Amino acid sequence: MFPQVAEEVTNSVEKDGISYVLECRSLTAVVRYVYTPLEGNLSDLELEINNADPIKISEDGGVTIEMGGTEWAAGDEAVERHFVSCELVDDCVEARWQWKRGEELADLLYRIAVRGKSLVFEIEGGSGKATGVDLGYVSGAIQPRLLRVPYFNVGSEDSSILCSSGVFVSSFLDWFYTASSGFGGPTPTADARELRLTSGCVYQPASDGKRNNLKERWILTVSRQFEEVLPSIPKPAIPADLSAIRELIWYDIPHLESVAEAYVDIYERLRSFRQWGMDKLLVVHPDDVWHDGDGRTALSLTASAAKGGDDALLEYLEAVGDLGYPYSLCSSYGAISPLDPGWTAAESALRPDGNLAEGGVGRHLLKPSRAAAIASEHLPSLMEKYGARAAYIAVHAATPPWDRVDFDAGVERPASFLATLQAEQSLLMEIREDMRSRELVAVGEGGNHWLYTGLLAGFSSRMPGPRPCRQPLLVDFDLRNLHVAEVHAGVGSTEHFFQGEAQIPESMDSRSAWLDRYLATTVAFGHAG
Repeated sequence: MFPQVAEEVTNSVEKDGISYVLECRSLTAVVRYVYTPLEGNLSDLELEINNADPIKISEDGGVTIEMGGTEWAAGDEAVERHFVSCELVDDCVEARWQWKRGEELADLLYRIAVRGKSLVFEIEGGSGKATGVDLGYVSGAIQPRLLRVPYFNVGSEDSSILCSSGVFVSSFLDWFYTASSGFGGPTPTADARELRLTSGCVYQPASDGKRNNLKERWILTVSRQFEEVLPSIPKPAIPADLSAIRELIWYDIPHLESVAEAYVDIYERLRSFRQWGMDKLLVVHPDDVWHDGDGRTALSLTASAAKGGDDALLEYLEAVGDLGYPYSLCSSYGAISPLDPGWTAAESALRPDGNLAEGGVGRHLLKPSRAAAIASEHLPSLMEKYGARAAYIAVHAATPPWDRVDFDAGVERPASFLATLQAEQSLLMEIREDMRSRELVAVGEGGNHWLYTGLLAGFSSRMPGPRPCRQPLLVDFDLRNLHVAEVHAGVGSTEHFFQGEAQIPESMDSRSAWLDRYLATTVAFGHAG
């Protein structure tokens, strides 16, 4: 996941007085990361580019901690931060600190090294008292500008790249090296002048009241080349088979009303498409094929009663098949309902307070550790009963994994979003390969799909973040990392894409400049329609 470097870089580490200088020297720039152990937080790190004045990338950043029943910010003076030691061990700086308030103590270890053009800052310890890491804000940068990176998002917020003094700077936590319960968006601040690049993380307690010990890796990268500060996303060793869907346009059926004639209008629209000569279409059905707002999920293997039940759905699907269109049916293994067969409360994940975690209206969050076993029995039955050629896996890649963390102290690695992420990555890979063995295909709902790259054949690629239509056309991350491993469809609906815009027309025909803008963005990112 470390950014890839195209030119030769020489790394070195040396002690200079009480400071430690970690240098990345290349043809295009000399970057010096200077660590001076004064405060015990991330404000101790400065960045010098080509001998210019230093920049602080994480002013007021560092570990947040709970002591005496109160959570304290990284720089709060109510907590005493005692320097223990700092030494050079091989090519790594190791700094040890002990934090104290009253009779409570917390030990922290920082390991700092350089790799390529990146600084690697590892933080461990906290004695179960650390509540997270705040990455702070940028100070000292000359004419700084933040660039949002489409599709590299932390939940609903895009990560940002700093542009200053002719270089780009990225800052993010390693999502494969964390014990946190979730990444959070940039810390809100009343000062609009504060520039915050990306999120920190939070540590919530498990159901027994205990927090995981802190374990984080902060990666800070500086380069004159934009693509060299972007993370590289690992791909599965076995690539997905894209042949079945590469040439298809995806038609996402909108919300279905809970009425007996729910499928009639949809079928008539599909028949019109066929008459217009549209023969390469994947019909993607929504989750509400299975429920009427009562919380029932696809696990019931029974269609919505108010929409006519199984008889109406099977008749409609047969008619869609007669049009020559392959279709997908929606399933998800992120939630379970008391209305589903085999429901037990033991299948539900827990919240930090020990209560059952909610997973939507009338639903509970399914334990991530149980999802693969349930899917292996359920999905083949679903595909066989309803004759679908594709499965549409919702939720897992649409929202971040920290939305589905199990805080049950009785499971392995409780309160860990990495445990959820790895379980879901394994789940999607198993689904993909099982479907391929049946000559079927698995696609999914996107939005946070960069964390699940290549694990399904394709994703509906709703553009995340506020006001998607105002995002810069920075296609590098999407095309270099994601597009090579899977098919992407769309950038979301027109309503989603233009959210927050004034004077949006109620309809957009072929002569609409709004539609041109929407389609041009889809083409720029190389996505299917």
